Amino acid sequence: MKNMEKRNTKDALRWIVGVLKKHKVVFEIRGGFAAKIYGSPRELRDIDMRIEKDGINKILADVKNFITHSPGVFNDGKWDVYGMTLEYKGQEIDICEKVKLLNSVTQRWENLEVDLTKSVIKEIYGIKIPIARPEELMEYKRHLSGDHQTEDIEAIKNYLKAN
Repeated sequence: MKNMEKRNTKDALRWIVGVLKKHKVVFEIRGGFAAKIYGSPRELRDIDMRIEKDGINKILADVKNFITHSPGVFNDGKWDVYGMTLEYKGQEIDICEKVKLLNSVTQRWENLEVDLTKSVIKEIYGIKIPIARPEELMEYKRHLSGDHQTEDIEAIKNYLKAN
């Protein structure tokens, strides 16, 4: 991210949610931002979003000036993702339509399906937005590596105990 010190997460979230709602694209917040909403103390890097199939095509005209990674497939041997990256007011936004994960046991690609109709609605920065369910987010983060994932999982566990 180029302008990390000048990022404006609030404005970026309001902007992208406005674009998605304008085009009636079903979405939910996932990743570190969702974990932060559930209590993770770590610093936010980006806003991860999962959207409905063909959602990228619906919003492309409105976001084209903010694209840092064009819509396409990203495959690093562990992940196979169709999506794009935007930057708005210094805040990186990753938007994915399709995500596959290489199962380390079976060595087969598995679709990480998300039912976008079962999101939890939370009010963030004065707007109501769909967030990944805490149990689903925790399971997803178990597939990832890094201390920050463990930190997120612990925060989500604590959230579930308290609620």
